Amino acid sequence: MRSVKREGFASLSMRKLAEAIDYSPAALYLHFQSRGEIARALRMEGHARLRALFASHMTIADHMTIADPAARLNAMARAYVEFGMTEPETYRLMFMEPAGPGEPADGVDEAERVAGRGDAVADRRRIRRAARG
Repeated sequence: MRSVKREGFASLSMRKLAEAIDYSPAALYLHFQSRGEIARALRMEGHARLRALFASHMTIADHMTIADPAARLNAMARAYVEFGMTEPETYRLMFMEPAGPGEPADGVDEAERVAGRGDAVADRRRIRRAARG
């Protein structure tokens, strides 16, 4: 949503969102039970856009993937920085805001689980927390 990209998720209210899409606030609750669910949907949408940006940076003419691993990593780093610079509020919501109720406490999102990395990411985070005391 444009206002979230401009002003950040903290500025979003259910009433503002309902007005922006010409819904009543009550009708909006038929689709999302809470602001947290909206945040989760926006995070998932942001992750999908970031994955698409990764893919576009890692391909060359005729849909061939960059063969050199260092060049691929460099391309992904450029895509990551580009995403953060062009969508700072989406980036903030995805990577810097705490998870809300109903979201995994360890910060592992559905995209990581689907990609098969969720368990490893969660394990690393648990180990780091335990090490800190």
